[in-house]
Amino acid sequence: MKRVWITRTEPGASQLGSYLSEAGFPSTVAPVVKIQIIQGSPPSGRFDCWTLVSYHAIQSAVNLGWLPTGICAAIGPKTEEALRGHPCSTIVPDEHTSEGLYDLLRNRLAPNARICLISGKSGRGELEDWLRSDGYEVTRWIVYERRYQSPQINASDFDIVVASSAFALSEILATFRLQQLCLDRYPTLIVPSERIALNAREMGFSDVKTSGGASNSAVLSALKSLN
Repeated sequence: MKRVWITRTEPGASQLGSYLSEAGFPSTVAPVVKIQIIQGSPPSGRFDCWTLVSYHAIQSAVNLGWLPTGICAAIGPKTEEALRGHPCSTIVPDEHTSEGLYDLLRNRLAPNARICLISGKSGRGELEDWLRSDGYEVTRWIVYERRYQSPQINASDFDIVVASSAFALSEILATFRLQQLCLDRYPTLIVPSERIALNAREMGFSDVKTSGGASNSAVLSALKSLN
């Protein structure tokens, strides 16, 4: 039986852990990153579209007093789910990436539309740059930041490590090195996209598997393919 270490942030980490355990993959939940809300008020003015690049973006923004209304563009199903029950019209790209969001917004919004991009402090900046270069008026509202936290685990106990962001890779690698885990004994790393997989390989991870998404079902499919 494969032994799985889930490193993603809460509450998704525990949700994934329960899901995998029910499917026959007992997992240890030990996040390497935690989310810290950045205090501030929602930007003023009218926006043609609120764009949310992560689940944590919607959760943090709502906690800061933002009410999702009008058109909201969510990067993926999990973010879309967090918007349910709010008085807004949600659109989601077919490809759950910054590139997918960019294509969606270009196809749905008129030139010179006003967009509020809700994100974390250390998130990718390409989406904002792409939209600005196309003439959109973009306001970026930073509502949270990621902070590393050292997990209390023995890395050699695991066959597989599940990571959901490039940001987490540094702490995972630091854990391996701190515990003097030999390079040839690094567990298989499962990540949601080829972009993160490339980052992982550049950092020295050799056995990297792409799940094609961050959903629980995508991770489970990737795990099953390793058996």
